[in-house]
Amino acid sequence: GTGVYDNNHAQIRYFGSWVDSTYTVGAYNSSLKVSNVAQSGFRFTFTGDEITYIYSMHSNRSTAVVTIDGITRESINQYSDDLRRQMGRTFSGLGAGVHILNVVNTGNSYIDLDALIVGNVYNRTAAVSYADQWAHSRNNANYPNYGNDGDNPCNDCTNFLSQVLEAGGMPRIESSGASIDNQYYWYIWWDLISGWRGSKSWAATPDFKSHADTFSSRYQFIGTTSSAVTGLNEGDFVIMDLQGNPFNGPDHAFIIVGIGHPLEGDQRDVDLLLRDAHCNDRKHVRWDYGLIPGDKIVGAYHITY
Repeated sequence: GTGVYDNNHAQIRYFGSWVDSTYTVGAYNSSLKVSNVAQSGFRFTFTGDEITYIYSMHSNRSTAVVTIDGITRESINQYSDDLRRQMGRTFSGLGAGVHILNVVNTGNSYIDLDALIVGNVYNRTAAVSYADQWAHSRNNANYPNYGNDGDNPCNDCTNFLSQVLEAGGMPRIESSGASIDNQYYWYIWWDLISGWRGSKSWAATPDFKSHADTFSSRYQFIGTTSSAVTGLNEGDFVIMDLQGNPFNGPDHAFIIVGIGHPLEGDQRDVDLLLRDAHCNDRKHVRWDYGLIPGDKIVGAYHITY
Protein backbone atom coordinates (compact mmCIF):
# COMPACT_ATOMS: atom_id res chain seq x y z
CA GLY A 1 0.00 0.00 0.00
CA THR A 2 0.87 3.70 0.12
CA GLY A 3 4.25 4.49 1.65
CA VAL A 4 8.02 4.65 1.20
CA TYR A 5 9.83 1.29 1.02
CA ASP A 6 13.57 1.41 1.60
CA ASN A 7 15.77 -0.93 -0.44
CA ASN A 8 16.13 -3.38 2.45
CA HIS A 9 12.39 -3.94 2.87
CA ALA A 10 11.44 -7.62 3.14
CA GLN A 11 8.84 -7.37 0.35
CA ILE A 12 11.45 -6.42 -2.27
CA ARG A 13 12.63 -9.64 -3.96
CA TYR A 14 16.15 -9.49 -5.40
CA PHE A 15 17.48 -11.92 -7.99
CA GLY A 16 20.97 -12.27 -9.43
CA SER A 17 23.82 -10.51 -7.65
CA TRP A 18 23.20 -7.54 -5.33
CA VAL A 19 25.25 -6.00 -2.49
CA ASP A 20 24.84 -3.17 0.00
CA SER A 21 26.71 -0.09 -1.17
CA THR A 22 29.53 1.16 1.05
CA TYR A 23 29.01 4.78 -0.07
CA THR A 24 25.53 6.04 0.68
CA VAL A 25 25.89 9.78 1.36
CA GLY A 26 22.67 11.43 0.19
CA ALA A 27 20.73 8.21 -0.24
CA TYR A 28 17.33 7.78 1.39
CA ASN A 29 17.86 6.42 4.92
CA SER A 30 21.60 6.31 4.06
CA SER A 31 21.25 2.89 2.44
CA LEU A 32 21.56 1.64 -1.12
CA LYS A 33 21.70 -1.71 -2.91
CA VAL A 34 23.74 -2.01 -6.13
CA SER A 35 24.35 -4.61 -8.82
CA ASN A 36 26.82 -4.67 -11.73
CA VAL A 37 25.78 -8.06 -13.07
CA ALA A 38 23.66 -8.21 -16.23
CA GLN A 39 20.15 -9.63 -15.81
CA SER A 40 20.21 -9.08 -12.06
CA GLY A 41 17.16 -7.26 -10.84
CA PHE A 42 14.41 -6.91 -8.27
CA ARG A 43 10.65 -7.44 -8.10
CA PHE A 44 8.07 -5.68 -5.96
CA THR A 45 4.35 -6.39 -5.66
CA PHE A 46 2.19 -3.45 -4.57
CA THR A 47 -1.38 -2.22 -4.43
CA GLY A 48 -2.09 1.20 -5.88
CA ASP A 49 -2.34 3.33 -8.99
CA GLU A 50 1.19 4.79 -8.86
CA ILE A 51 4.77 3.86 -8.02
CA THR A 52 8.05 5.82 -8.05
CA TYR A 53 11.44 4.15 -8.48
CA ILE A 54 14.15 6.09 -6.60
CA TYR A 55 17.75 5.53 -7.73
CA SER A 56 21.16 7.22 -8.08
CA MET A 57 23.02 8.36 -11.18
CA HIS A 58 26.82 8.23 -11.58
CA SER A 59 29.62 7.65 -14.07
CA ASN A 60 29.69 3.90 -13.32
CA ARG A 61 25.98 3.33 -13.97
CA SER A 62 24.18 1.20 -16.55
CA THR A 63 20.62 1.03 -17.89
CA ALA A 64 17.68 -0.42 -15.98
CA VAL A 65 14.64 -1.76 -17.81
CA VAL A 66 11.36 -1.27 -15.94
CA THR A 67 8.35 -3.48 -16.55
CA ILE A 68 5.02 -3.33 -14.75
CA ASP A 69 2.64 -6.26 -15.02
CA GLY A 70 4.83 -7.71 -17.76
CA ILE A 71 4.69 -4.59 -19.95
CA THR A 72 7.96 -2.70 -20.59
CA ARG A 73 7.52 0.85 -19.38
CA GLU A 74 10.95 2.46 -19.79
CA SER A 75 14.70 1.91 -20.10
CA ILE A 76 16.29 4.25 -17.55
CA ASN A 77 19.87 5.28 -18.27
CA GLN A 78 21.40 5.88 -14.86
CA TYR A 79 24.66 7.29 -16.24
CA SER A 80 25.73 10.80 -15.22
CA ASP A 81 29.09 12.56 -15.18
CA ASP A 82 28.48 13.54 -11.56
CA LEU A 83 26.82 11.79 -8.62
CA ARG A 84 23.10 12.44 -8.30
CA ARG A 85 21.11 10.99 -5.42
CA GLN A 86 17.39 10.26 -5.06
CA MET A 87 16.53 10.61 -8.70
CA GLY A 88 13.05 9.30 -9.41
CA ARG A 89 10.81 8.02 -12.16
CA THR A 90 7.07 7.88 -11.46
CA PHE A 91 4.71 5.47 -13.20
CA SER A 92 1.08 6.44 -12.72
CA GLY A 93 -2.32 5.63 -14.15
CA LEU A 94 -1.81 1.93 -13.44
CA GLY A 95 -5.35 1.39 -12.22
CA ALA A 96 -6.58 0.15 -8.87
CA GLY A 97 -5.50 -3.23 -7.59
CA VAL A 98 -2.32 -5.29 -7.38
CA HIS A 99 0.64 -4.67 -9.71
CA ILE A 100 4.12 -6.16 -10.12
CA LEU A 101 7.15 -3.93 -10.70
CA ASN A 102 10.20 -5.61 -12.23
CA VAL A 103 13.56 -3.84 -12.78
CA VAL A 104 16.51 -5.53 -14.55
CA ASN A 105 20.11 -4.47 -15.21
CA THR A 106 20.84 -4.64 -18.94
CA GLY A 107 24.62 -4.11 -18.77
CA ASN A 108 27.74 -4.91 -16.79
CA SER A 109 27.90 -1.57 -14.97
CA TYR A 110 25.92 -0.70 -11.86
CA ILE A 111 22.26 0.00 -11.33
CA ASP A 112 20.89 0.59 -7.87
CA LEU A 113 17.76 0.69 -5.79
CA ASP A 114 17.45 3.45 -3.22
CA ALA A 115 13.72 3.25 -2.41
CA LEU A 116 10.25 2.70 -3.83
CA ILE A 117 7.28 4.98 -3.20
CA VAL A 118 3.72 3.72 -3.61
CA GLY A 119 1.22 6.55 -4.05
CA ASN A 120 1.77 10.01 -2.57
CA VAL A 121 3.29 10.23 0.91
CA TYR A 122 3.73 14.01 1.35
CA ASN A 123 1.75 15.02 4.44
CA ARG A 124 0.07 18.27 3.44
CA THR A 125 -1.65 18.69 6.79
CA ALA A 126 1.66 18.46 8.66
CA ALA A 127 3.29 20.91 6.24
CA VAL A 128 0.55 23.52 6.65
CA SER A 129 0.46 23.02 10.42
CA TYR A 130 4.19 23.80 10.57
CA ALA A 131 3.77 26.83 8.31
CA ASP A 132 1.02 28.21 10.54
CA GLN A 133 3.05 27.59 13.70
CA TRP A 134 6.15 29.41 12.49
CA ALA A 135 4.76 32.01 10.08
CA HIS A 136 5.56 34.82 12.52
CA SER A 137 8.50 33.27 14.37
CA ARG A 138 12.19 32.40 13.99
CA ASN A 139 12.44 30.51 17.31
CA ASN A 140 12.86 27.00 15.92
CA ALA A 141 16.47 26.26 16.84
CA ASN A 142 16.52 23.26 14.48
CA TYR A 143 16.98 25.64 11.55
CA PRO A 144 19.02 28.77 10.72
CA ASN A 145 17.47 32.20 10.38
CA TYR A 146 18.25 34.40 7.38
CA GLY A 147 16.53 37.54 8.63
CA ASN A 148 13.56 38.71 10.70
CA ASP A 149 10.43 40.37 9.41
CA GLY A 150 11.20 44.04 8.87
CA ASP A 151 14.93 43.52 8.34
CA ASN A 152 16.45 44.92 5.17
CA PRO A 153 17.43 42.60 3.70
CA CYS A 154 15.44 39.63 5.00
CA ASN A 155 16.20 36.50 3.03
CA ASP A 156 14.31 33.82 4.95
CA CYS A 157 11.49 32.97 2.51
CA THR A 158 12.98 29.88 0.85
CA ASN A 159 14.55 28.69 4.09
CA PHE A 160 11.04 28.81 5.59
CA LEU A 161 9.57 26.98 2.59
CA SER A 162 12.24 24.27 2.90
CA GLN A 163 11.36 23.81 6.57
CA VAL A 164 7.69 23.45 5.66
CA LEU A 165 8.43 20.84 2.99
CA GLU A 166 10.56 18.85 5.41
CA ALA A 167 7.77 18.98 7.99
CA GLY A 168 5.54 17.41 5.34
CA GLY A 169 7.95 14.51 4.90
CA MET A 170 10.14 15.63 2.00
CA PRO A 171 13.47 13.82 2.61
CA ARG A 172 16.78 15.67 2.45
CA ILE A 173 19.29 14.93 -0.28
CA GLU A 174 22.75 15.30 1.21
CA SER A 175 26.21 15.42 -0.34
CA SER A 176 29.69 14.83 1.02
CA GLY A 177 30.05 18.62 1.33
CA ALA A 178 31.76 19.28 -1.99
CA SER A 179 28.67 20.02 -4.05
CA ILE A 180 26.68 22.65 -2.19
CA ASP A 181 26.14 24.56 -5.44
CA ASN A 182 24.67 21.54 -7.20
CA GLN A 183 20.89 21.70 -7.58
CA TYR A 184 20.63 17.96 -6.98
CA TYR A 185 21.21 18.44 -3.25
CA TRP A 186 18.83 19.87 -0.65
CA TYR A 187 19.86 19.84 3.00
CA ILE A 188 20.90 21.86 6.06
CA TRP A 189 22.73 20.87 9.20
CA TRP A 190 24.54 22.34 12.23
CA ASP A 191 28.27 21.78 12.52
CA LEU A 192 29.90 22.53 15.88
CA ILE A 193 32.96 23.98 14.15
CA SER A 194 31.50 25.75 11.14
CA GLY A 195 27.97 26.49 12.29
CA TRP A 196 25.09 26.10 9.84
CA ARG A 197 26.07 24.39 6.62
CA GLY A 198 23.96 23.27 3.72
CA SER A 199 23.19 23.39 0.05
CA LYS A 200 22.31 26.63 -1.66
CA SER A 201 19.04 25.06 -2.80
CA TRP A 202 17.85 24.95 0.82
CA ALA A 203 17.67 28.72 1.18
CA ALA A 204 18.54 30.47 -2.10
CA THR A 205 15.44 30.87 -4.26
CA PRO A 206 17.10 30.50 -7.72
CA ASP A 207 18.92 27.35 -6.60
CA PHE A 208 15.76 25.94 -5.03
CA LYS A 209 13.91 26.49 -8.30
CA SER A 210 16.66 24.57 -10.13
CA HIS A 211 16.31 21.80 -7.56
CA ALA A 212 12.53 21.70 -8.00
CA ASP A 213 12.82 21.61 -11.79
CA THR A 214 15.37 18.77 -11.56
CA PHE A 215 13.23 16.59 -9.30
CA SER A 216 10.07 16.36 -11.38
CA SER A 217 9.15 13.18 -9.48
CA ARG A 218 8.75 15.38 -6.40
CA TYR A 219 7.62 18.75 -7.69
CA GLN A 220 5.36 19.11 -10.72
CA PHE A 221 5.69 22.43 -12.54
CA ILE A 222 2.16 23.67 -13.26
CA GLY A 223 2.74 27.03 -14.92
CA THR A 224 3.40 30.74 -14.51
CA THR A 225 -0.13 32.15 -14.56
CA SER A 226 -2.61 33.12 -11.86
CA SER A 227 -4.85 30.26 -12.95
CA ALA A 228 -1.94 27.85 -12.37
CA VAL A 229 -1.60 29.14 -8.81
CA THR A 230 -5.32 28.91 -8.09
CA GLY A 231 -5.20 25.26 -9.13
CA LEU A 232 -2.73 24.38 -6.36
CA ASN A 233 -3.57 22.45 -3.19
CA GLU A 234 -2.56 23.14 0.41
CA GLY A 235 1.09 22.25 0.86
CA ASP A 236 2.03 23.27 -2.70
CA PHE A 237 4.23 26.31 -3.33
CA VAL A 238 4.86 29.28 -5.60
CA ILE A 239 8.13 30.93 -6.68
CA MET A 240 8.08 34.62 -7.61
CA ASP A 241 10.23 37.34 -9.15
CA LEU A 242 9.30 40.50 -7.24
CA GLN A 243 9.87 43.82 -8.95
CA GLY A 244 10.93 45.52 -5.71
CA ASN A 245 13.81 43.12 -5.04
CA PRO A 246 17.22 43.97 -6.52
CA PHE A 247 17.85 40.44 -7.79
CA ASN A 248 16.64 39.82 -11.34
CA GLY A 249 15.09 36.38 -11.32
CA PRO A 250 13.49 34.06 -8.73
CA ASP A 251 13.69 35.90 -5.41
CA HIS A 252 10.66 34.92 -3.32
CA ALA A 253 8.79 31.74 -2.41
CA PHE A 254 5.70 30.94 -0.35
CA ILE A 255 3.55 28.01 0.70
CA ILE A 256 -0.12 27.60 -0.20
CA VAL A 257 -2.16 26.75 2.92
CA GLY A 258 -5.58 26.12 1.40
CA ILE A 259 -8.87 27.97 1.00
CA GLY A 260 -10.44 29.98 3.81
CA HIS A 261 -11.00 33.42 5.27
CA PRO A 262 -7.83 35.53 5.50
CA LEU A 263 -6.51 36.16 9.01
CA GLU A 264 -4.44 39.11 7.80
CA GLY A 265 -4.66 41.59 4.96
CA ASP A 266 -7.94 42.31 3.24
CA GLN A 267 -11.16 40.49 2.25
CA ARG A 268 -11.40 38.69 5.58
CA ASP A 269 -15.03 37.75 5.00
CA VAL A 270 -14.43 35.88 1.72
CA ASP A 271 -13.16 32.35 1.07
CA LEU A 272 -9.91 32.71 -0.86
CA LEU A 273 -6.74 30.74 -1.67
CA LEU A 274 -4.29 31.61 1.10
CA ARG A 275 -0.54 31.65 1.66
CA ASP A 276 1.97 31.68 4.52
CA ALA A 277 5.40 33.22 4.03
CA HIS A 278 8.47 34.77 5.56
CA CYS A 279 9.78 38.18 4.46
CA ASN A 280 7.29 39.75 4.60
CA ASP A 281 5.90 37.45 7.28
CA ARG A 282 2.34 36.48 6.45
CA LYS A 283 -0.16 34.00 7.87
CA HIS A 284 -3.30 33.16 5.94
CA VAL A 285 -3.38 36.10 3.55
CA ARG A 286 -4.83 35.76 0.08
CA TRP A 287 -2.14 34.31 -2.15
CA ASP A 288 -1.68 37.50 -4.22
CA TYR A 289 -1.98 39.99 -1.35
CA GLY A 290 0.56 42.81 -1.66
CA LEU A 291 1.71 41.91 -5.16
CA ILE A 292 2.15 44.84 -7.51
CA PRO A 293 2.22 45.23 -11.31
CA GLY A 294 5.50 43.84 -12.57
CA ASP A 295 5.71 41.05 -10.00
CA LYS A 296 6.00 37.78 -11.91
CA ILE A 297 5.05 34.19 -11.12
CA VAL A 298 8.14 32.14 -11.95
CA GLY A 299 6.49 28.85 -11.16
CA ALA A 300 3.52 27.22 -9.46
CA TYR A 301 4.47 23.74 -8.21
CA HIS A 302 2.29 20.82 -7.18
CA ILE A 303 4.00 18.27 -4.94
CA THR A 304 3.69 14.70 -6.20
CA TYR A 305 6.01 12.94 -3.73
